[in-house]
Amino acid sequence: MVEPLSPRSLGTCPHRRAPYTEYMKLLTAHKILIGSGAAFFLFFGATRFLAYQASGDLTVLTAAGGGLLASLALAVYYRTIGNGR
Repeated sequence: MVEPLSPRSLGTCPHRRAPYTEYMKLLTAHKILIGSGAAFFLFFGATRFLAYQASGDLTVLTAAGGGLLASLALAVYYRTIGNGR
């Protein structure tokens, strides 16, 4: 049977009973999401560039450039997160 949540158990790490802020910070989760977004747009831009080489369509090249630009912007943002402390 599942134990009901008590106000004391909310906001704590289930293994250590330490405050949840010590277990995983919001900034860490944000960095993971930004890094995965940058990786996605890098992959997207690369696949669109390969599609452009096969087809020669300028709209596909524009999508490739946009993907690579978005990846670069997210990478720059990732590097500046947390420096304002």
